Amino acid sequence: MPKLDRRCAYYTESKEILGLMVRLLDVKPEDRVFEPSAGEGAIADAVLSAVLPSEFILSEIDARSAALLSSKFQGRCSVFCGDTLLSSQVDELKGKIDKIIGNPPYGAWQTQEKRQILRNKFPDSYVKESYSLFIERCITLLKPGGRLVFIVPDTFLYLNRHRHLREFLFARCCIEDVYLFPSKFFPGLKFVYSGLCIINLKKGRNNEMLCRVHSGFKEVTDLGCSSESVSQIPQSDLLFPEVLRFYANAPVLGDEASVVTGICTGDNKRFIFSEPDEGRVPLAKGAGSKAYSYGIDRFWILWDEEAIHHYKTDKKARFQNRTFYFREGIGMPMVKSKKVRAFYMKDKVFDQSVVGIFPHQSDRLDYLLAFLNSDAADRLIRTINPTANNSCNYLKRLPILPCSENNEHRIGDFARILRQEKISASERLSLEAEINAFFNRLYRF
Repeated sequence: MPKLDRRCAYYTESKEILGLMVRLLDVKPEDRVFEPSAGEGAIADAVLSAVLPSEFILSEIDARSAALLSSKFQGRCSVFCGDTLLSSQVDELKGKIDKIIGNPPYGAWQTQEKRQILRNKFPDSYVKESYSLFIERCITLLKPGGRLVFIVPDTFLYLNRHRHLREFLFARCCIEDVYLFPSKFFPGLKFVYSGLCIINLKKGRNNEMLCRVHSGFKEVTDLGCSSESVSQIPQSDLLFPEVLRFYANAPVLGDEASVVTGICTGDNKRFIFSEPDEGRVPLAKGAGSKAYSYGIDRFWILWDEEAIHHYKTDKKARFQNRTFYFREGIGMPMVKSKKVRAFYMKDKVFDQSVVGIFPHQSDRLDYLLAFLNSDAADRLIRTINPTANNSCNYLKRLPILPCSENNEHRIGDFARILRQEKISASERLSLEAEINAFFNRLYRF
């Protein structure tokens, strides 16, 4: 199990994660290697079990951990106690390191004083997220052609606040591999809105080289195995997706609709049921049975005076966006499946596992329902946010391209038919194919 200190430094001994990182680093006996925030030495152990480099430098901000590292690796590693981001000892390593491997702190706690010092040192960076500063700092330590392998949250690939880091990487590095996987692969760690990734990069720009993006892992034991899905894309598309640049001036879903999260009861066992009864109302929870239609109701939520008082006042409950309950709209599950599925929603409450989408113009509901179930929307959503979650803020960024009124009505009519339960499988496939063909043409896919 990983250990966590107040600096949000997570340590793992996962042999699959460490083994993949060491293979990617490809240390040679003549290399000078550096590991920041070395913790208890799990990564250093994995490196040394493969090869003994000419010099292995470990840094650790915690004095007790640094002392333990010195004792553990005596004669094999040099250890100094200091802050990797600010230490003058680290400054002396600039441009002198062949290989860097690490698991830097995620969202490390900082005093206001230190935060200001970091802002001065990294003026264009998002200093509240420590792992991004470690990436930027460590790249400056590499020799030309040097290699860095880190395990970090995948948020630097798509969040606006990390744009400077993406520009920094694009200008100075060649990203050879990115392994995307759920945070649950890191034992004991689970992010709500992001996954983890292993990034393997070389210092030095190469605009011709493609980046290998590895994904589709079901278990941690799949890392580095043939069962993975590998796509090769230009680094520019990884860091600044061309598909989104093309629609930069288009209206977005957040302009066309209210995109909101539903209720949290604070105690689902007490308030959510699998059968109807007096005082209970239908609840949309999770994915529908199929695209376009939620299907038969599977959950009911207690909705009497006492329950509503609880939702409004309990510290664990959130009676959020209440004006949208029972309204006609579109629901999308917060957690992605293999293909994004949106469903028609009416006369229901929806919980926080569902994102509710309520068009400002009600006559556009079915057209937007068709778009959100299209292959084009699925591709756009996964480009905007490659993680497992469809949060409101990401869905709001979906570009909504204009089309003719006739086409909008035609596609909306198809969606109205599809959200009815009683249509044949062949008719469903035919209508879905027409919808996909239309949006692929509209979005030039």
